[in-house]
Amino acid sequence: METVNKTLGDMVTFTIASSVFTRKEIILASFKKGMLKDYLENRTERMLVRKTIYEAGFLEYIEDQVCMELEGVGKYIYRSFLKAAHGPIKEDLLKLARFVYSSSLKKLGKALFSKKHLLADPKQASAYFSTIVYNEALEQLATYAHQATSILRTKWFAGTS
Repeated sequence: METVNKTLGDMVTFTIASSVFTRKEIILASFKKGMLKDYLENRTERMLVRKTIYEAGFLEYIEDQVCMELEGVGKYIYRSFLKAAHGPIKEDLLKLARFVYSSSLKKLGKALFSKKHLLADPKQASAYFSTIVYNEALEQLATYAHQATSILRTKWFAGTS
């Protein structure tokens, strides 16, 4: 128990307690506040990564290490978009970040048929995924820029007539 406490003490602590009523010793596990919720959220995101890639047609299992690398790219997307978010567009940018991430996962799922070797090295998979994300973000931002320009033109012409 001491070894476990030394190793995992920042997440969970085990102690021995005895029950007066049953006269038995029990082991109590005390988890760091919020740890179970954090774990559940991480597992949920990991399942989403696997599900999205599976639904894109790649039916093989994606190892945890690869998923964690892909999730890291996803976190980077959100952080980048949040840094750019000011005022009322914050919600739209978060939706765009989710769309870019999900769409990129689908594209990765389709590409993995011919690039299965990427799964052997999580860092390579992450680097390849980053390229997909970058291209997807550029494509989406170009679309948004075109839409914004069209809206501004329409309003400008409507205001001048």
